[in-house]
Amino acid sequence: MRQWSTPSVAPPIQVSPYPYESFESFILRVAEYNAFDSASATLRALGAHCGNPSRYCYKHLSPLLGIEPASLAAMIPTAVDGDLHLLGNQLLRDRHIVRHASRFCPLCVSERGYGALEWSLAPFAVCAEHGAYLVDRCACRPRTPLNMFRNRYFTCICGADLRSAAVLPASSAACNLAKEIRRRFRQELEEELGSVFPKLTTWPEDAQFGDFLDLMICLGNLAVSTR
Repeated sequence: MRQWSTPSVAPPIQVSPYPYESFESFILRVAEYNAFDSASATLRALGAHCGNPSRYCYKHLSPLLGIEPASLAAMIPTAVDGDLHLLGNQLLRDRHIVRHASRFCPLCVSERGYGALEWSLAPFAVCAEHGAYLVDRCACRPRTPLNMFRNRYFTCICGADLRSAAVLPASSAACNLAKEIRRRFRQELEEELGSVFPKLTTWPEDAQFGDFLDLMICLGNLAVSTR
């Protein structure tokens, strides 16, 4: 059960979210700028006593963080009907969203200092900017996925700087696919796809973004099963 308390003072330093920034990245930047020990400490100070923040609490958090409710809401999945959720203005199923693990591109975080919202999409495995596979764990615990409740966005609980994590280059096909997933998720203007994915140029007009993700998940499962 979620419980709320009203903090007497909002964080003294206000942090503005970047376009399509993930909630994990944003709340850890709030923690860093306001000298909180972690995301958990930040949420407690804000009166949000919930282990897994959801959009149910954005009306409480937005005035304290000094941002519009809609901006905060877009970063956090909210249940619409059954396992249907709204994230970044897209209707998605539970299977489309990675909830309990962190994934990010060390190169992006080094250059920009924040993480992208689309990295939480289940089929999104490659950075669309740098063509490298996303990092989801530290060498200190290679079998344990990272989560948002570490001290800093770019620091593991062991103290390692995750911006220095080794990156694995992806194939050109995987890079093209990552760019297309990002474009559709952000609803950006149509771009010409490379010859690697000629069939996607005839994707049905009435198909939803979730249908596209289902296709990507299916193709990924087929690729794994044939290895």
